[in-house]
Amino acid sequence: MKKALEIQKIIQKYEETGTIKGTARELGISKATVKKYLQRYKEVQNGERDRISPENEKRVFEKLISKEYDVRIIELLEKNATFPKKQRLTAQKIHRVMEEEGWKVSYSTVKRRVRIYKQTHKPREVFIKQVHPAGKTIEYDWGEVKLKINGVEKVCQMGEFSIDCSLYYYARLYSQQTLLEVIDIHQRFLERLGGVPEEIVYDNMKTVVTDNRKKKIQATFLDVATHYGFKIRLCNPRKPNEKGTVENGVGYVRREAFSLRRDFASLEEANEYLLKECEIINGRLPATRKQTRAQALKKEQELFHPLPQTPWDNYKTETRHINRYSMISVDGNTYSVPDTYLPGVIEIRKCMDRIELMEDNRIIAVHKIPEEKGKSSINIEHYAQTLQKKPGALAQSVALRTSTNSLQGLYDKYYSINPKGFLQIIELLKEYKEKQILDMAEELQEKGIRPTAEVMQNMLSQNSKPFSKPTYFYPNEIEVKHPSLKEYDILMGVKK
Repeated sequence: MKKALEIQKIIQKYEETGTIKGTARELGISKATVKKYLQRYKEVQNGERDRISPENEKRVFEKLISKEYDVRIIELLEKNATFPKKQRLTAQKIHRVMEEEGWKVSYSTVKRRVRIYKQTHKPREVFIKQVHPAGKTIEYDWGEVKLKINGVEKVCQMGEFSIDCSLYYYARLYSQQTLLEVIDIHQRFLERLGGVPEEIVYDNMKTVVTDNRKKKIQATFLDVATHYGFKIRLCNPRKPNEKGTVENGVGYVRREAFSLRRDFASLEEANEYLLKECEIINGRLPATRKQTRAQALKKEQELFHPLPQTPWDNYKTETRHINRYSMISVDGNTYSVPDTYLPGVIEIRKCMDRIELMEDNRIIAVHKIPEEKGKSSINIEHYAQTLQKKPGALAQSVALRTSTNSLQGLYDKYYSINPKGFLQIIELLKEYKEKQILDMAEELQEKGIRPTAEVMQNMLSQNSKPFSKPTYFYPNEIEVKHPSLKEYDILMGVKK
């Protein structure tokens, strides 16, 4: 039956229009099959063949006549057409019904008939072509990129902006998709533009939308949008065409940037490479355009709103309990807390690349966030007070053994039997950078001088300035001119 129908429709289309263009798509068959039967048709006309159909033509047409189940399938589909969309019959359900009614038909046949019916009866979806005014709309989305970072296979998250009018692209890689990453890429992009568009379009990503049905925007992100002055426009669920520029842009940038290279020493190196690739893309001339993306952006930048005077402080404030090892856990990683900090709970600021430990709105320690989960960031100077009381615990302490190799080597060579002397060097870390101390120790060793804390303190104070946080001084004596209260009495009509 299938072959007979194919032959009939192919010939009919050719005789009516003189072409077979689009026939393969309409019938759901390959172009090669259409060409084969058309060639047979021409050969019959030229007398080179006796028949178009296969040699078993009689059996094929007998099957065609006996396919009464087609009528039943169409009857079920037409009857069900008025039902709500989510309650309509599927091909699987129709096949089950027909089996119960005694029809001998395979599921694949039912599925094929249902598909053909829908192609001829379902309304064709039409899209409305849009005009994109300059300086108005920018679209944002995420995409995954598989890279090898420092020899390890990783799935990186690529955030990407596409400007509707100029088709300008900007992308950046991250290890995850949290609100901090979303805000960070917005800040970097808007600063690169030197202005703010009227609106930015998003799909229903969880970092932006907390309630898809009510279109409720995440509170912090709404504050960010208000701070920078752009409107948030959300697409309808499962409607990627509503932000088609960035949908195409994510795939385009990913292919152009990472189809020839995917090995990088670090994520930062990969981002530097991606930024250069975006510059190359933006320097090209898009089809149907008379300007490159970068040239079109320059004109569009004149229409953007100005940036706010101060950037958004991109961090998240949380609290953590300190365990008995004077450490806290944040997102699967652990960080040391200075043992001079007394409370059992500490406030932290989670930033993009670091964790800041706070006391009375003052930063008391900073840890860089490890690239991998399950790692520890421990500063040995955070345990200086405790180690003074327990010097014997220093040798095999995690604080020492996770320190730099040079610091461990200094201890093992000179202080393995004098831990208290090494603790004096640890105290120097509060005033000087570790590299300064280790360089000085190496210099003293080359001169044959034992690198004790007293000698190093003396040399460091002479050769370099101590490393300390900047101190701000404010004038104590500020003259404030107090107004005469008689003036208020006169205004209120009490005195003249």
